[in-house]
Amino acid sequence: IWKYGDESKDAYSYLALFTNKPEEILPLFDGIPQATLASIEILRSSNDRTVSYYEAKIEPVRIIIGNNVVSVFNVTDPDPIKSTIGNIFSEKEGEAIALFNIKGDEVRMSFRSTDGCNPSALELAEIFGGGGHRNAAGAKITLVKFISLIQK
Repeated sequence: IWKYGDESKDAYSYLALFTNKPEEILPLFDGIPQATLASIEILRSSNDRTVSYYEAKIEPVRIIIGNNVVSVFNVTDPDPIKSTIGNIFSEKEGEAIALFNIKGDEVRMSFRSTDGCNPSALELAEIFGGGGHRNAAGAKITLVKFISLIQK
């Protein structure tokens, strides 16, 4: 999933702090200061604790998407935590899953699947007009629509 393991996650987590701040990223091309490396270790530890919390504490809600019953998990943390958790839950469930968060009257859904899942994350997202990649995709729906999909 992360081609270079923890180093990929570390780089993604750290660089995400500088979204839309190119003037703060440019100095990193001259070499990563020791203080930055220490900050990355702290960030990794925090992310690992958050992932462990989600693994131990949250339970899925099941919704109907097309002809599929899909497990959805309420995860509000940003990437890379969201991606890591989505991949873990997809592997545990053995099928594509969705992570969701509610913002006003909109539900943002992030789908994750592993190779061989049928349907894939992309196929589920496309049902709602979303897109992405085979194993990582997203879509938005209204809160009213989301509630109507919950399996009772």
